[in-house]
Amino acid sequence: MSIILAFPYILKQMWNFILPALYENERKFIKKIIILSSLLFALGVIFCICLILPLVINFAMSFADDNIRAMFGVSNIINLALWLGFAFGLMFQIPLITHLLIKWDILSYESISSKRPYVVVIILTIAALLTPPDIISQILLFLPTYLLFELGLIFSKGKKDV
Repeated sequence: MSIILAFPYILKQMWNFILPALYENERKFIKKIIILSSLLFALGVIFCICLILPLVINFAMSFADDNIRAMFGVSNIINLALWLGFAFGLMFQIPLITHLLIKWDILSYESISSKRPYVVVIILTIAALLTPPDIISQILLFLPTYLLFELGLIFSKGKKDV
């Protein structure tokens, strides 16, 4: 928690250290990337907290009956919220990553779009690693991530700038 709270200060200190070595166009580019990345991460966390977390908790509670009681403590809910929020924040970086890979000519639009089946498998694998061991969380992370991948492709199709 202390790293999360201190993260803006740490970033500011890193920026102050790197700033003198950068040209003006590099400064503008990095500022754009930081703003877009932060916005996407925040959107991922908000999406998770507002939509996904209630679904996951309701799904877990649906197994409760007279013989089985769900045991949720505050620490478990907070831990789940932090972990899922972090996972969604990371996965919401996909459009930016896709756009940068195409912009920097590391991969072409045609190359990435023709490999969609591999992208699906990679996203499902990452979603399985980042979520609790239930298929609902994995699918709920996969679907918006794949849609964001497609959104990144759409924005990158004809553009060469961020």
